[in-house]
Amino acid sequence: MKVPDDEDRVVVFDLDGTLYEGHSWPELHDIHDVDPERTGDLLDDYETGKIGMQEWLDALAEEWGEPRYEKMDRYIEGMTFADGTHDLIEQHDDSYTVMLSGALDYVSRQVADELGIDAHVPTVGLQMDEQGFDGFTVTPYHNKEQFLDGLDDRYVIVYGNGRNDIGLVKGADEAYMVPNDARVPYDDLDVETGPLRSFLEDDMNGDG
Repeated sequence: MKVPDDEDRVVVFDLDGTLYEGHSWPELHDIHDVDPERTGDLLDDYETGKIGMQEWLDALAEEWGEPRYEKMDRYIEGMTFADGTHDLIEQHDDSYTVMLSGALDYVSRQVADELGIDAHVPTVGLQMDEQGFDGFTVTPYHNKEQFLDGLDDRYVIVYGNGRNDIGLVKGADEAYMVPNDARVPYDDLDVETGPLRSFLEDDMNGDG
């Protein structure tokens, strides 16, 4: 993705666990009537290295069958965001804002539009062919730190929460994390931590 040349401040928002307090992947699996024990086993196999990412996603696609778009649309319409989400995005209205999330791009793209975020960077998408749904596809930005390539001359601010945000956070000029993932060593990272609303300027200055 190319950030416009005239934008010198870039603000990156994660979705699941950051702007959205839930986790969309398990909720999408539920929409598609996938056994949570099955998805849990597949995730364990992926995270322990027994299967690769594409093999994991191919297995999930097989469990899904055809995407249930109407149900997914209703799910997206019903999403509620963390306290402070709209105010935080407005706080950065003079910067170039980006949604960079591990959520399915069908979800994160619509959320980015709804929240008025300038750009959306997909990481995992729906792959289609002449017959319809053909599985999930992964973009290079699944490794979120790839987004920083070519941005050495920009001031980058990141809001995240999880393990897939760590590389991005380490490369940012300024970073904030919602500490809700026990697998993340927040104390070892040079970040501010707290609930999302605590990152508003008024709250950080003691005015909220």
